[in-house]
Amino acid sequence: MSFKEKTQSQEHILELYDGQIAKSSNKKLISDNIPPLKITARGKELFALSESFYGKWLEEGGDYKLVERATEMCAEAVKTGYPHAVVRMGYYYDKDYLAVDRTEEFRCRVACDYYCKVVYSDAPPVVEDGVTPEISWEELQKRAAYMLLDMLAAAKKGLMASSEKYSFGFNLENVRQRLNLPVSHIRQRPREERDREKFAQTIFESCKTNKTRAPLFGIICLKRAEAQRLFAHKSAVMKLCGDINIWLCSGDKIFKANNTGAFTQFLSGLDSENVWVYFFNNNLGGHRYLSGKQRKALCDLMMKDGFRRFNELKKSALDKDKSVYLFSDDDIQFFITGAFTSMQAALDNLINTVISDNGWGNL
Repeated sequence: MSFKEKTQSQEHILELYDGQIAKSSNKKLISDNIPPLKITARGKELFALSESFYGKWLEEGGDYKLVERATEMCAEAVKTGYPHAVVRMGYYYDKDYLAVDRTEEFRCRVACDYYCKVVYSDAPPVVEDGVTPEISWEELQKRAAYMLLDMLAAAKKGLMASSEKYSFGFNLENVRQRLNLPVSHIRQRPREERDREKFAQTIFESCKTNKTRAPLFGIICLKRAEAQRLFAHKSAVMKLCGDINIWLCSGDKIFKANNTGAFTQFLSGLDSENVWVYFFNNNLGGHRYLSGKQRKALCDLMMKDGFRRFNELKKSALDKDKSVYLFSDDDIQFFITGAFTSMQAALDNLINTVISDNGWGNL
């Protein structure tokens, strides 16, 4: 398949901010976008190649392109339905090898979908004649089940709460009943806190470097010292501020990040322990669905009424114990239901969905 054909075949799939996916044509959520499981010689070959790249990186370190090749080959094996690759792809999302410019919620939900494809398969996959998989189907299911539970056990309480499908309790009971596996040793425990400063820098750099689905807008909570380092004079992020609209919200003060003495003074005088970063990416990176004019209109709306919409997202994040919301064109496109849908209607429907407890499936 050519790159053009591959791109066209993927254009009807929307990747939503929380890791769920939907068809662009009818805006219906897709519960399963992974091919039927089957064990074939081609799938095994691709997976073995993927594992060799990953193993070499683990042994030697250094060139991260080995990991990129490993994930690319694993994705190709997934397309054949090779179940061992499906579990490994879940691991790559779970452990932050993939989608590093998306939220932890996004990565965990995608990983959950991959793990669950194997864990809850009603029957063993069809095996092509002469092909012997690396480990047995029963052992693979068991490993995938424990990887799934370990991930969900460590997720923050509010991270996966909007859908039972992604909850720890629901999956714990399902694994116990369906696979008859012992689960008493698995306990919920705090997941190690991500480096928010590093994550924020990744997001802003991705605004420029992501050529297919660049971050569009969002909010990120930082500690005061993290914000002061990230937005220090001549820092990497400050060099992007001419092309990305970034504001710092400290208490009831909102100040645009720029290379002026006034901003430097504001930054050094921050008196809140936590600083919320608001951003809107009008000009950089790749945007599948929205034109420059549409992005500007959305940015103007986000600034309107004293940044009311940004402030609503911040309040929602605080209420739900979250530190970040991150959106792309796909999230707006989900709410464009016809040629006459206004940007304001799409934006407000998105924000109302985010701050409510209704979820996508009840729209």
